[in-house]
Amino acid sequence: MSKSMLSCCNRRKLGNSPNRTMQSLYDPLNRAAREIRLLGLLPAENPADPIRCTLQNVSLSTNPLYIALSYCWGTSAERSSIYVNDIQFPATLNLCAALRRMRSDSQGGTLWVDAVCINQADNVEKSGQIPMMKDIYTDASIVTVWLGEQENYSELVMRLISVASHLYEQDENVGPATHQAMIQLLEVRGVLPALGDFLQRDWWSRVWVIQEIAVAQRGLLLCGDKAITWREFINAFLLWTVMLRNASERSEFSIPLHHLDSIIRGTSARTLLSQHGRLNGTEQPGLVNPWYGLQEMLEESWNFDSTDPLDKVYAWIGLSNRTDVTITPDYDETPARVYAGLVKCILEQKGSTKLVAFTGSGLREARPIIEGLPSWAPDLRKEAIGPSGRAPIWLFPKTFTASSDLSAVGSVSDDLKTLEVSAVKIGRIELIDASRNENDGGALGDKLCRWLYLVLGRKPHLSSNIGPVHDALFRILVLFYHPLHLGLPLIDNENERPDINNLRLGYMAYVGYNDRVQDYLLARHALAGRNTTTTVPPSVETSRRANSGPATTLLPETVRPESMTRTPFNSVQDRLPPRPTMVDFSNILRFFDLWNIDINLETDSCAYLRLLRELLQRNPTLPADLSDWNSSFEEFQEPLPFDNTQRFIREFAKQTAGKSLFVTESGYLGLGLNATRADDFVYIIRGCSLPVVVREHAGGDYFEVVGQCYTWGTMYGEFVETMQTRGLEWEMMTFR
Repeated sequence: MSKSMLSCCNRRKLGNSPNRTMQSLYDPLNRAAREIRLLGLLPAENPADPIRCTLQNVSLSTNPLYIALSYCWGTSAERSSIYVNDIQFPATLNLCAALRRMRSDSQGGTLWVDAVCINQADNVEKSGQIPMMKDIYTDASIVTVWLGEQENYSELVMRLISVASHLYEQDENVGPATHQAMIQLLEVRGVLPALGDFLQRDWWSRVWVIQEIAVAQRGLLLCGDKAITWREFINAFLLWTVMLRNASERSEFSIPLHHLDSIIRGTSARTLLSQHGRLNGTEQPGLVNPWYGLQEMLEESWNFDSTDPLDKVYAWIGLSNRTDVTITPDYDETPARVYAGLVKCILEQKGSTKLVAFTGSGLREARPIIEGLPSWAPDLRKEAIGPSGRAPIWLFPKTFTASSDLSAVGSVSDDLKTLEVSAVKIGRIELIDASRNENDGGALGDKLCRWLYLVLGRKPHLSSNIGPVHDALFRILVLFYHPLHLGLPLIDNENERPDINNLRLGYMAYVGYNDRVQDYLLARHALAGRNTTTTVPPSVETSRRANSGPATTLLPETVRPESMTRTPFNSVQDRLPPRPTMVDFSNILRFFDLWNIDINLETDSCAYLRLLRELLQRNPTLPADLSDWNSSFEEFQEPLPFDNTQRFIREFAKQTAGKSLFVTESGYLGLGLNATRADDFVYIIRGCSLPVVVREHAGGDYFEVVGQCYTWGTMYGEFVETMQTRGLEWEMMTFR
């Protein structure tokens, strides 16, 4: 701490001076001298005493000693007064709580606090201080993170993190003993829910904290009166990451690890740690790639929030590489011009249109609407893609290479309203699932069946470029990606995710199960038709329900088209078949039957047959010879492992939320936002890593971007690299 400043603070007589205004609090900053302001927090014997501080200009060039505070402003309009240089200052309740926790009863402290040390009413000053933010947090003796007061067993989480850090320091490879010790802690009642609550606190999703903690030389996390170091948190997170990776590779996911995996995937902490590692030379395997440019940073921070929409761009300036895009902050600009100008800047300086993949008229749920924002410019606000819990999962452009390594060819108009860019058409959308109902959370099985039968009905007309149709559908349902951007090890020649085969097994079982459910429902309909006065309760295998009426109306509707029923049910001679369960081995058999795959083929080229053989080898009660499968299948009673099916269901539900399956007239399968319609087009924009759905304006003079999509057979440059052999050419398109 600066003792001279503290002594100066102690000599000043403090009190409320009504004749002084807020503006008189701020002396002008000398930008050339790299001046900032520091807040002197005065001691108080009674915790309830008013918070009193001083404010003084200093130059970073003089190496002042201070603590930089990282905290969340909060959304509440309620304020509490603190006193700064005798002037009453309205501070957020969260800031007041942080200052009270940091205040000593005997000694003052010197802090940098953005809400007070920057004149928030002066846009020129704010624009000048933004480029200095990295230095402010880097030069701080310590960055103290205020997470809020203790609640929801947060003290238990703080202890858990400390223990996990110690375990990781002792065993970075996380051997069996370390693994089991951590599992025992995670099994303690209430620990995992408390950890989830802890990592969902507002601080973790505030965009400015990425820079604040990433550049910190030392960090301290403060929650109530408990504290842990940032290093301890890093170690704990790495321990959990290694545990999950090991479990995935060995297919040994226990119930605690399933919950931990869900918590880790749902937190923004991964981004904070990756940026800290990138800037401090401590990159770790399992975290995100060590280097990003501005557009990659924007992708990674989509789920972060900011009070000012412009900060979703400006908060990254200090972390950008000197060779990256140059952005000059200007708080007098509108969000529409900043966001559209960002696309123009990246297009001109980097030859990239990747940000177009985060745009579209199908992604305009945030309120208030940003007036004047063109469809090709992203709304970077967190809520733009929809409320939490039903927002579609983003496809990150860094994960894919749809336009190969080609640079963009195009321009943005000076008025920032029009984008002219080169693109190639994949095809017009011919069919799309029109029966979607995202509000019915129990309709997952029905959705799978609709999509399955839609694809089976179009199978003869699909392009050979998508490969085996059953595998193309699987990749679409889980949004298959290569693991390179996660720093994970490459798995065999396909560079697939370590858990991909487990998901494939779950996919096979779930598809077969749901098709067998359709047989069961058809049989019930047929039997009910013999006696329309008999009440037959609906099946639990479907989301549709009815509470009263004759049996024929009580029964759930079937999804499968009649033309696809292989063996019609005879209601006179046949009995109701047993209700299918998800653990029946018959589900696997049905999968191969649906796709007309001969299970007796002697080939290793089909990944699904290989998985079947491995499944038989792991289950000694099943025949090792596939030729005996059909003849003796009914004799085998050992249940199918349910774990893989659960994992596929979770992945399928998550990845397809807010999306619809479509088929293009050119024979490609895809997954687009629910705003996608028949007769929309799918294009690859040159310089953009993802295909996009576009819609032609009624006048035919321009297109609008609807949103990103996933079309297997185009995601890794396959379509672009072979377009000339199919007589396709790049065309200039106009977007507004």
